[in-house]
Amino acid sequence: MEKLEIGQQIETEIVAIGIDTIFLDLNAKSEGVLSRAELADENGNLSVKEGDKIKVFFLGYKTTRPALLQKSADRAPTIQ
Repeated sequence: MEKLEIGQQIETEIVAIGIDTIFLDLNAKSEGVLSRAELADENGNLSVKEGDKIKVFFLGYKTTRPALLQKSADRAPTIQ
């Protein structure tokens, strides 16, 4: 896998959906994570499912592994 750059937009596949987190395939040793709230409507319903491909922006690494992603560029990123 190529090294991801902060702010880079990538297309990835949803591999699992948890209660608060969506896990994304980054072709790396670990998955990227996206807050479920990024893709939920005002009622908390998702319009995506496992296997869907989505475009996200890469926000950074957690330790040395790619981890933080964001769906849209118009929201200010929150990195914890």
